[in-house]
Amino acid sequence: NITFGTRGLAWSISSATKSGDYPRSPHFKQPARVVSGGSSSQQLDNAYEYLHLQNKVEAKFEGLKRIEKTEYPHYALREALINAVVHRDYSHSGSILIHIFEDRMEIVSVGGLVNGLTMNDILIGVSESRNKKLAACFYRLKLIESFGTGIQRIKESYKSESVFPEFKSSENAFLVTLPNSVYVRETVTTEERIIFILKHKGLQARREIEQELDLSKSSVTKLLNKLLSEGKIKQQGKARNTKYYVD
Repeated sequence: NITFGTRGLAWSISSATKSGDYPRSPHFKQPARVVSGGSSSQQLDNAYEYLHLQNKVEAKFEGLKRIEKTEYPHYALREALINAVVHRDYSHSGSILIHIFEDRMEIVSVGGLVNGLTMNDILIGVSESRNKKLAACFYRLKLIESFGTGIQRIKESYKSESVFPEFKSSENAFLVTLPNSVYVRETVTTEERIIFILKHKGLQARREIEQELDLSKSSVTKLLNKLLSEGKIKQQGKARNTKYYVD
């Protein structure tokens, strides 16, 4: 019994950290928490409670009015988790994976689309449950309001946002990507990237910077001269032996 037993439903949740080739590049690290044990509905509650705690609130003022907004719409989180449980393929033992990045959350469940359905079918609301008894049970528990509306409800919860959820499927997995609606993407300028390269790689010739950034000689020369004039970088050597660095 999947719903009220302890069969094969595990969650692997990983949190975000900053690392990578350039500053402010969001990546996830190894799983920070694993939720398992209990019935699928209990595990669903545990997973949602954990993600709810991670769902930070941003507050701003419009005149005298305080406006609060969460990173992820609560309804989108709820529906994405329920879909992952109800529609996963229980013939496989893999965990439901939840990766929390700075700018998004990814929920990966085992099992692709039910045979005969396409992604376009799913996106316009066509649904066929792989686990009909489980779906019916969740409906009776009022965890599902109506069949085949989960993805539509996720999309609806982002209707007033400038970012939108994404859905992808492979033969053996289904991915839901929920964007962080309050994340402000910091633009890394080319000048900042040059400074970052010099800080982390030491002395660099112009040609090396060109290759690293995939830019033309004239573009890099102009940027280097600007950074030199502003005192943000320094140069060593002359002519072909010129290299650049930061203190």
